[in-house]
Amino acid sequence: MTDLGIVILNYNTREVLHDCLISLSHASDLEFETTVVDNCSADGSADMVRSEFPRVRLVASPHNGGHAYGNNLGLRVGWRPFAVRNAASTAGWFAGLSLYF
Repeated sequence: MTDLGIVILNYNTREVLHDCLISLSHASDLEFETTVVDNCSADGSADMVRSEFPRVRLVASPHNGGHAYGNNLGLRVGWRPFAVRNAASTAGWFAGLSLYF
């Protein structure tokens, strides 16, 4: 069973998103599911997620509806407790988060 869902909202920050997903791939404190909501980026972010991170759920919005819109799209795909994260993670951050779930 998955303990946590992580929603990452992205808009034209392909390299930051890549670093974030790499750092999450090294986290092993909890069982989690990652969803990236791409707010209609023009920098190839969605294609990068599709090709390099096939286990990440991608929600590709047809338009940029803004921060709240994108986060709501991500939350609709699952019911689990969630965290919203959009930066590379440091070692151990997931263990601290797991105390709340």
